[in-house]
Amino acid sequence: MGKFLKKNWFVMLVVAIFLAISVYYIYDTNKGKLKGKQTNGEDVVYSIDDNDTTASEFYETLFRTNGSSAELTLFKRAVADASISTTNEIKDAAAKQAESIIANYKNSYGNNYEAKLLSDMSSTGYTDLEE
Repeated sequence: MGKFLKKNWFVMLVVAIFLAISVYYIYDTNKGKLKGKQTNGEDVVYSIDDNDTTASEFYETLFRTNGSSAELTLFKRAVADASISTTNEIKDAAAKQAESIIANYKNSYGNNYEAKLLSDMSSTGYTDLEE
């Protein structure tokens, strides 16, 4: 082992320096990140003036303000689906409109267009791109 270290001391020095730089880089990139905070075993979403709002409180507030409009949208969609019979003309027009929307999203968002499109569609009650 001693002969190996004497013969390759420079390589070992470079490895040690590279290791030290890697450890410092990892430390430096993570030192500014905030650690998660919990109150009563629940994750805190935000704090204002030492008042912590947990994830469940935040979701309840969101549902109270936006939940009824989401339910109304789903109800309107269900009524429209049940009362309107789809014809080939409607299907063709919808397919052309879908192609146009997808092309616009591809131009605007590039490779990430599917994620953005799905995000925008989920706000209107759709769960996937095939709907």
